[in-house]
Amino acid sequence: FEWRWEDAETTFRRALAIDPNHLEALWGYGHQLGTLGRALEHLEHARAIMRLDPETLWRRLDMPRVLYLLGDRQGAMARYRAELAAAADNLFLLRELYFVCLTESDAAGLAAHIGHVRDELWNGKPPPPVAGLLERAQAGLEALRGEPARLIAMVDKDVAAYDAGGAQAGTQQGRASVDFLFIYAMEYAWAGAIGPAIRMLDRALAGRSVYWPASLPFGCAHFPQALRADPRYVAVWRSEPKRQELVSLRLDSVRRRQTAGYLPDGRRVTPVIPKEGSNPRG
Repeated sequence: FEWRWEDAETTFRRALAIDPNHLEALWGYGHQLGTLGRALEHLEHARAIMRLDPETLWRRLDMPRVLYLLGDRQGAMARYRAELAAAADNLFLLRELYFVCLTESDAAGLAAHIGHVRDELWNGKPPPPVAGLLERAQAGLEALRGEPARLIAMVDKDVAAYDAGGAQAGTQQGRASVDFLFIYAMEYAWAGAIGPAIRMLDRALAGRSVYWPASLPFGCAHFPQALRADPRYVAVWRSEPKRQELVSLRLDSVRRRQTAGYLPDGRRVTPVIPKEGSNPRG
């Protein structure tokens, strides 16, 4: 949480040397690797977690996430759908599927997701918490179709509640509260609210949240061009050395094809995903 990446890596490696099956170390180190763009190494940890703990949903979600970071969208979505079939009321999972589609500007996919959850999983009568998230997703869909007012109003209301102190402690739906600032930045961005999106991103980074690595610089679902072209967005990433270091590490990873993403010239790269049991760095 202090972004002392080298110190953290040393400590993670020491922990795994003592206990190679330590689930928290595998999960935490994997998340750091994915954040830095070293998704091929992240995959090793996600595979180990699947072998050691095939039961816990939030740990199993590490696998579709890393597949997504590696550019295997089909494989990632297949795993997401399998998890959703087994836990149709899991709000963490439902929200994640919503913003996967949102950050790809995938209106058709988001519409299909909403219809699948509402009509196929819940026969048109989802329970109130699920219905609430579907309303949020519907507002996101409207934003992608050029009508962003409802989503912006929803995010404005949530930000006001956050600033009033109602969401600044603990977790919500399995996420640290500061991570919602990153999510709000994504929602604002894809609703075309560039200024609020940049402010939320700056606040999220100040709180050391890099919640959705796919939307970090050079990621496979990076922020919309209109936002990335804004000088204020560039300034956010140049505002302190730790942020600059993160950008540099991620660019190096994309250049080495350790993760799916975009080079500065706009070319997309996608790594070759090794079969289980092989050495992705060899």
